[in-house]
Amino acid sequence: MVEASANDASETRSALQTLTGAYLAVQQYEKAISTMQRLVELDANDPSEQTSALEYLGAIYTLTGQKTKAREVFETVHVVNPELAVKSCELIGDKEKGLGVKCEFSHFPSP
Repeated sequence: MVEASANDASETRSALQTLTGAYLAVQQYEKAISTMQRLVELDANDPSEQTSALEYLGAIYTLTGQKTKAREVFETVHVVNPELAVKSCELIGDKEKGLGVKCEFSHFPSP
């Protein structure tokens, strides 16, 4: 079995992010969701990267009116990163600045 290097994962992450942005730009939301789900899986061993991918995924679900799925994804953020509780996320940005996500969340103090 061949293991992917950190650099390979970084390149794959970047490609998936770019592809998601392209799908969003042409309003192919189901493809954007599917691509972002792949990114969530890719980042399963990196809580910081997975949190970011989950926030984007939840924002896409929110954009498409899938509020129940968005809430489930935001709850998963808390499982991955117990110090965060995401209330909502929305996609922001434009063609010049690129895609971003803005979230409203609560921090929970560490024990």
